[in-house]
Amino acid sequence: MGLNADINSDEKTLAKAVGLVAQYNNSPAKADEILASRYLFTNKNRLKRRVCQFIFLTVLRNKPLIESAIKAFVPRRPKNVLRALLECAGAEILENPQNAPKIVDCYVRFAKNFLSAAEANFCNAVLRKFAPFFGDFRRNADAFEKKAVLLGHPFFIAERWRRRFGEKEALGIMERNQRPSRVYLRKCFAPGADEAFAQNSDILSPVEGFPGFYCLSRGGFERILPLIDSSLAYIQDPSTSIAARMLSPKSGMKILDLCAAPGGKGRLLADLMKADFASRAGALPISESLIASVDRGAGRLKLLRENFSREKAVGNMQIDCDILAADLSAALEAAGAPKLFDAIFLDAPCSNSGVLGRRPDARYRLKESDFRDCSEIQLAMLLTAEKFLKREGQIAYSTCSIDEDENEAVMERFLGAVSGFAAEGATFTGSDVSDGCGAFVLKRRV
Repeated sequence: MGLNADINSDEKTLAKAVGLVAQYNNSPAKADEILASRYLFTNKNRLKRRVCQFIFLTVLRNKPLIESAIKAFVPRRPKNVLRALLECAGAEILENPQNAPKIVDCYVRFAKNFLSAAEANFCNAVLRKFAPFFGDFRRNADAFEKKAVLLGHPFFIAERWRRRFGEKEALGIMERNQRPSRVYLRKCFAPGADEAFAQNSDILSPVEGFPGFYCLSRGGFERILPLIDSSLAYIQDPSTSIAARMLSPKSGMKILDLCAAPGGKGRLLADLMKADFASRAGALPISESLIASVDRGAGRLKLLRENFSREKAVGNMQIDCDILAADLSAALEAAGAPKLFDAIFLDAPCSNSGVLGRRPDARYRLKESDFRDCSEIQLAMLLTAEKFLKREGQIAYSTCSIDEDENEAVMERFLGAVSGFAAEGATFTGSDVSDGCGAFVLKRRV
């Protein structure tokens, strides 16, 4: 997707984009939170909204390179709004270098209306140097460190991946992360879903290797909104299904879903149980199935309840509990949940290193120590979860990370602390059709 200089000449759109970047620079937060707080476009202006969002996310994906250009031509750190303007213009030039003169003119006109005359002239002088700078940087990016800058990743992350996966795979991961994220839909197990997806087959393409998942063609989002509202589809990356399918939930099971919000994986577990009931004559009644979703905080519980509000076949409950700081046993008892479960699904909090394409802002929040800190939390959660598992049960462990410390190393430490289990699974670095993740199942040895 490229940006259109004519569309972006709309001052409201530019003001929103520059404001988003200025807000992020002034007080970094999650990109989706900033987007939600800044969007004031009406439904009639969805195109401008998408353009504004794309500029913001393109800035985040290319921050190291854009900041290198600013540093090369601006001797002192510019004021926040001026810096944000330079970054937005840099993002557009990177996307459409052939239209660099038009893009520069567009931003200089904007600067004349919103900044001082001196700042507008400064923008004009600096921005005209960006396209040659980016071209020279690309041509001379031979060293791995420069390639990391070109591909928008802090060097410590790139180097961490190079040590783990080798340079070729590390570069491949970063290249995939630079592509705009696609929208994927999962077809829910519900009457009418097959027909609804067939009616939209011109904009929904099946994802190879991920049954029930479809890729949405660009420009088709508004058309599938009724499909999502009808609960026949759920927006979800295919990678989220790997651990759930490894668990292979059956009709009649009681599943404890930990760190469950917003509830996408829980809904998938429910659909897998319904599919099992429909396919097996001897399956336990679906009415005996239960998903007990646990998370903490009113906001996250609200998301869980909204997601399960239309789930009638599989029993479900939503429980507010911090499993590391509160008594989960007491919380389950108060909710009328079982004491022990057939299966446990733990979607553990993590570094998000597997979804840095979808969440480019997370690249700049990460520190070396975060991988170790996350692994401690993950192990503690697994050790807590194991206490609520039936003797013959299984635990699915899922992360949005591709880091060994948060995946294989956690499995190894758990197996060293708790006897009688074996782990199956792996870290998946992602592909053209899915994010990266860790997916494992802990099974008791027979």
